[in-house]
Amino acid sequence: MRNVSRILPLLPGIAMLSGCNNAAQKNNGQNDQKPNIIYIFADDLGIGDLSCYGATKVSTPNIDRLAGQGVQFTNAYATSATSTPSRFGLLTGMYPWRQKNTGIAPGNSELIIDTACVTMADMLKDAVRIADEEHKATVFGYWVNDPKRYGVAEFDRNGNCLSIEEKPVKPKSNYAVVGLYFYPNKIVDVASKIQPSARGEYEITTVNQWFLNDRELKVQILGRGFAWLDTGTHDSLSEASTYIEVVEKRQGLKIACLEAIAYRKGWISEERMRELAQPMIKNQYGQYLFKVIDEMKQDINSTNILDKVGK
Repeated sequence: MRNVSRILPLLPGIAMLSGCNNAAQKNNGQNDQKPNIIYIFADDLGIGDLSCYGATKVSTPNIDRLAGQGVQFTNAYATSATSTPSRFGLLTGMYPWRQKNTGIAPGNSELIIDTACVTMADMLKDAVRIADEEHKATVFGYWVNDPKRYGVAEFDRNGNCLSIEEKPVKPKSNYAVVGLYFYPNKIVDVASKIQPSARGEYEITTVNQWFLNDRELKVQILGRGFAWLDTGTHDSLSEASTYIEVVEKRQGLKIACLEAIAYRKGWISEERMRELAQPMIKNQYGQYLFKVIDEMKQDINSTNILDKVGK
């Protein structure tokens, strides 16, 4: 593979499962190393440079293994094909071309991201640190216009959660609690002690209330640049559907199309894909499945042409 320019280990450790896993490792005396989320940026990398996309002149077994465990995309859109603005957008959540000094920059250029800027990497890293070092849980808050519809977090200037109230008549803040939680190892013990709610279910709010009562709950804010969609009402479900519709129409790709995912990953054959698509040939979904088959063939043909040109 040509010129892999950066491997960025941005987020050292994440989420509740990480905490539980660390507990098991400590108890067993095994390695206590935390998992990592790694973003790989590659310069001048085309579809013909990865064997998981059909390249024959180049072998990329490690990336192929990653691809086999994840999702492969056959169409992509980028605001920039260069490294600097791409990294800027990933770290800050801001559109790079609307900011200053985010174009192509030399290797000795000054920092373009203000060191005071809190990125998503910083937020997740801090949440893990809080769980590991302070043994506290973290919930994430998102500013909403109508907080009466949500579970609302009240917190002080240091991020200490003071209260969480479900659908309050008089909200104490505009920050809704989203479904992202970080818990220390204590979560295992807490989860074993909670009881079903009045509706007979084990509620995550009960877990959060436990940590709140022990003064062990922090709040991190998801600021501008993040999109969180709730589907708790007919209106919000319609809005979320419209959002997905706009993205699909703009990109020409279906979101969470199981048949296409299975076909692209090689889990089903072309023949099986056609069998699934045929009953829906008169609607857009069925037509999309046939389109995926054609696109996969075009990608393979393009790769073969590049191989011949290279020879």
